[in-house]
Amino acid sequence: MTVTAAVAAPVLPVRGRLRPLGLGEVRITGGFWAERQSVNGAASLAHIEHWLEREGWIRNFDLAVRGGLPGERRGREFSDSEIYKFLEALAWEIGRTGDAALESRFRAVVDRVAAAQESDGYLNTKFGRPGQAPRWSDLEWGHEIYCVGHLLQAAVARARTRPGADDGLMEIARRAADNLCETFGPDGIDGVCGHPGIETALVEFARVTEDGRYLAQAALFVDRRGHGRLSDVEFGREYFQDELPVREATVLRGHAVEGELPRRRRGRRRGRAEGRRPAGGGA
Repeated sequence: MTVTAAVAAPVLPVRGRLRPLGLGEVRITGGFWAERQSVNGAASLAHIEHWLEREGWIRNFDLAVRGGLPGERRGREFSDSEIYKFLEALAWEIGRTGDAALESRFRAVVDRVAAAQESDGYLNTKFGRPGQAPRWSDLEWGHEIYCVGHLLQAAVARARTRPGADDGLMEIARRAADNLCETFGPDGIDGVCGHPGIETALVEFARVTEDGRYLAQAALFVDRRGHGRLSDVEFGREYFQDELPVREATVLRGHAVEGELPRRRRGRRRGRAEGRRPAGGGA
């Protein structure tokens, strides 16, 4: 396979009169969505952080630094991603309001995440340490690549709302993305994630960084899907969007956070979810 790297930039349509509005070109000043924004900034973000702390999901990063994992680790295999989603939400709200208290909380969480990152850029609290499964050993259900995707999206949000911020998140994300590209590049592991998301994250990260390596890796992941690289499961390969190449698909099926399962399997999936997975949560 030949992968061509190209510099990526934010999307600007080359035809037609319509284009997406920039962040500084629109502001919601009233009505339902303005109220939702206000509640988000005043209550929802603090509520989310409270539960991330209470459940120990942020503390997982502290434990990783101190060598306290794996027995003390809390949360599901995808719990790291919830911290990155929280950072992304903070970044957008800080960009909207410039709230100093939220900025302080943002930087405090970033510092805790940064301390847990390995020297080669790998970042995950579930895999790779003594007593844990090896890195990248469960591409179907482990969510390692999925978590990297949400880390990149958090960094993208920060870069678009606070360009050049000195909080360190962009460097964390870049190191993690570089580790991913080295591990899963053309000469690396010939695999994909069972839970799509990294592809769009890499594209957005390429636009922000203007680094074509990330766009090339996104294309590589897309092209690998549909060729049986993931193990078959009781829900069928369509659950992982791995039943046929993406460019041959005429119908979108599979996992979009418990999305469109085949009807013959949906009931079994629901029973399994109720028996094994907590209500709510992310992947």
